[in-house]
Amino acid sequence: MLEVKNLTVVYNGVISVLHGVSLEAREGAITALLGGNGSGKTTLMRAISGILTIYEGEIQEGNIELAKIKLNHLKAVDITKKLHLTYLMEGRPVFEYLSIRENLIAAASCRWDSAVPKDMERVLAFFPPLKNRMQSKAGYLSGGEQQMLAMGMALMTNPRFLLLDEPSLGLAPIMVKEIFKVISRINRERKIDILLSEQNAMVALRISSYAYVMENGRVVMDGSSIELIENADIQEAYLGSKDAGKKDYKEAKRYKRRKRWLG
Repeated sequence: MLEVKNLTVVYNGVISVLHGVSLEAREGAITALLGGNGSGKTTLMRAISGILTIYEGEIQEGNIELAKIKLNHLKAVDITKKLHLTYLMEGRPVFEYLSIRENLIAAASCRWDSAVPKDMERVLAFFPPLKNRMQSKAGYLSGGEQQMLAMGMALMTNPRFLLLDEPSLGLAPIMVKEIFKVISRINRERKIDILLSEQNAMVALRISSYAYVMENGRVVMDGSSIELIENADIQEAYLGSKDAGKKDYKEAKRYKRRKRWLG
């Protein structure tokens, strides 16, 4: 189980971004992390994965543990290779000038072994549109296909825990639906624990079992996904309530919701 306890993060020694964040991503489950731009979701992902220092970030207080092993001062490469935690960043990070096959092979370079060819076939079973285009350059793929490839590359690292940052970003609704079906299958069939960061609350809550809501660097609400789907504040702010058209959205989001959540 992944545990984050009272985490405080600053950038450049002065810009405070996370303020005492705590959460648990349970074994065998998909845990959703909801919130808008600037809420701190990506910073939390960077801290967990070990790449925070690349962005001049620093953990000032708190702990991050995976299977009771403290991650705070581990290098990103060790977190990936030794603890099998992989972070898929937002923005569909692929090598545009390499083919689909070359991208998958490059992703497996951190764990090259005799099982890689077999694993590639297992990965491609999740993404049929890629299987018949293995020699195509990644830069010529659609946005949805590039997201599939990026997820395939993450799987090629042989993860036990997967961090997904905004996998629906910039995708058409029909492709979002397909991507989230695959995420659910990966969790179910490959037994990979997933922490899923999303602004698209509805799709994230539908496939997760538990969720946390972040705002301004803090966790302001958490509960089972079913509870949050039925929560009036979540419906108003993220899912759209039946009276949403009669209200000022910005006012509801910035004042009413924060007042209820933060007391």
